[in-house]
Amino acid sequence: MKALTIAQPYAHLIMTGEKLVENRTWNPQYRGRLVIHAGKSREWLDTHSPLPEGMVFGAALGTVDVVMVVHIDTINSWRRNPALCPIPYQWICFHEHTEGLWCWILEDPKPFPEPIKCQGALGLWEFEMPTSNG
Repeated sequence: MKALTIAQPYAHLIMTGEKLVENRTWNPQYRGRLVIHAGKSREWLDTHSPLPEGMVFGAALGTVDVVMVVHIDTINSWRRNPALCPIPYQWICFHEHTEGLWCWILEDPKPFPEPIKCQGALGLWEFEMPTSNG
């Protein structure tokens, strides 16, 4: 299954359903289920606030659906003329994370029962679900 490594706190926010848009400088030409991997970096964290409960680093957290990828120019045209925006996605124009060159629209986060420790990678990469020996 395809996976994407995302810095914390954003991976955590995606898995809790608070962040519905992931911003990238490239269009993945990919739609479908995607594993969200929390990177090890703490660069994007507010060092003056405690970490949210359950936030982990260096682990696959769960999956989301990539349902649409939209260029920011298209979103800006929707902002100027909201009637052009697809009805189920009108929230995109006002979402606080709709700001990157390519906005990946995410739905249906499904956290794994437990985070799966693993190495991340740049770009889209292949994640193999570990097999249990139970």
